[in-house]
Amino acid sequence: MIELENTITSFQAAVQRKVDAIELDIRMVQETLYVIHDDSLDRTTTSVGLIETANPYALKTARTLNGEPLPVLNTVIDQMPVDVGINIEIKGAPCSDEIENCLHHYPKHDFLISSLDSKKLEPFKNSSPKIKLAPIFPKWNNEIWDIASSIGAWSIHLHFSLVSETRIETAHAKGLRIFAYTVNEYALAQSLAKMGIDGIFTDNPGNRIRQAITII
Repeated sequence: MIELENTITSFQAAVQRKVDAIELDIRMVQETLYVIHDDSLDRTTTSVGLIETANPYALKTARTLNGEPLPVLNTVIDQMPVDVGINIEIKGAPCSDEIENCLHHYPKHDFLISSLDSKKLEPFKNSSPKIKLAPIFPKWNNEIWDIASSIGAWSIHLHFSLVSETRIETAHAKGLRIFAYTVNEYALAQSLAKMGIDGIFTDNPGNRIRQAITII
């Protein structure tokens, strides 16, 4: 069973399945870092409307479709063992200061911050050099390596269709790792593993997917 995304239940289920890391999405509203993918409350909560224009009471009383309060970043981190990495994907407005202020309280955790907009990652390069950074690319372009270098990226995250053995080798030569998303099929995970992929994002981190990426 696949749990509802970006909920405490889903993260706890992932930990029980022995994942190396979880991935979550954040949006800042009124200086609070809410864990939610969409810019709207409609799809994953019992409320409606844009999250950025919702009033504090509406957000406080909002419930996800599995009945949980709308999570905020620190409540999720509080639930995570220190040996499980946390990939924070920035959605919406830039919020580097708020993220840094939150993560400062969790020195033992391993964080990776990613975004489709590499400009949202730039502030971390100088202010928090120990935090790992990863630009996300749904399409290939010839500036990817330069973008990764300019922010001191630890990894790049590619749609699985963009991954090739040559690109993995190039990334490794540049001191980068490549993670592929979203990989839910055994055959695809096995194919990426044979290419030398460093890791995958999956909605169903069960034993079969783990077996596929460790079979070689």
